[in-house]
Amino acid sequence: MLDTNFWKKYFKEYDILNNLIPYKDLLGDIVEKLNLRNGDLVLDAGSGTGNLSILLKEEGANVIGIDYSAEGIMIHKNKYPGAIVIQHDITSALPFPDNHFDSLVSNNVLYTIPRTKRGFIFNEFYRVLKPGGTIVLSNIKTGFSPFKIYLKHVMEYLTKNGVVKTIIHLIYLLIPTLKVLYYNHKINIEHSSGSYDFFEIDEQKIILISTSFVRVSDTQVSYAGQAILNKANK
Repeated sequence: MLDTNFWKKYFKEYDILNNLIPYKDLLGDIVEKLNLRNGDLVLDAGSGTGNLSILLKEEGANVIGIDYSAEGIMIHKNKYPGAIVIQHDITSALPFPDNHFDSLVSNNVLYTIPRTKRGFIFNEFYRVLKPGGTIVLSNIKTGFSPFKIYLKHVMEYLTKNGVVKTIIHLIYLLIPTLKVLYYNHKINIEHSSGSYDFFEIDEQKIILISTSFVRVSDTQVSYAGQAILNKANK
């Protein structure tokens, strides 16, 4: 299992993803599926460095983030001092009452948690959502290749900006990109050893249905084909 020191290093470089077109597209897909109303109360379960939470806030939502990593929370609050973020392990009961949130999101978090604990987590998600509330989940899928994410970004950036700007852009991205690729490689090794469980293509959909969520969407592939995305309601 990867330790606190690993995640501290990982989160330090993580926000380089904000420069990558597939990552921005993934966050955009999540926000679009939420159909937010101004003032909606949203739980971001596994908020990390706050990228999705901040985007939801900009869309008019009231957001509460929750994350296990003190390092990720520190970065989040440095970027958005007014952020409400709670340090908590989501494999334990969520510190919120029943029927509390209008919406719940979780982006690329649950794949780091063993399958044996996922049923409990989904039940907690169901518990804290209001009746009719919306849940949108994204997770890394089996066959994950971070190189495909960066390749898709380079190809799209090249098409939009031309060769010279792309070369300059890649020079800027080079060192942090290599670090993130290395860290993702480490995560892949942990997956191979059984520490992490990437999602099969319809696994997320099946768990949502078995947890009594309704109007569960068909699985959408996003993030340069490396993540699955589903929406449902309580």
